[in-house]
Amino acid sequence: ATPGHHGYNLESAKALLDTVLDNSTMLSTGVLHFARTYAGSVSERRRLEQNNRQLKAELTDAREKLEALTEIEREVELPDTEIEKPDINNGSPQIKKSNTDRIP
Repeated sequence: ATPGHHGYNLESAKALLDTVLDNSTMLSTGVLHFARTYAGSVSERRRLEQNNRQLKAELTDAREKLEALTEIEREVELPDTEIEKPDINNGSPQIKKSNTDRIP
């Protein structure tokens, strides 16, 4: 169950450790302590890997949404207009025509 090892397989490690711990009467105190500690480590790694998979899926989803929003922004760009930054004291931004639209 060592990450990077060619035989790395947490599910197999968990099953083997469960088998060892089920037959703990045949183990010395030191070996039993080691097996319990390693089983805890394997369980924690399994939990972290599951969490990592979930976070990667959420990141992929967020990237897709960001790309969709970016594409919408590109399609909706208003020519010759600008959006003022909101005044933090009085609310939402206002759209105003640029100076190029004025007739002398």
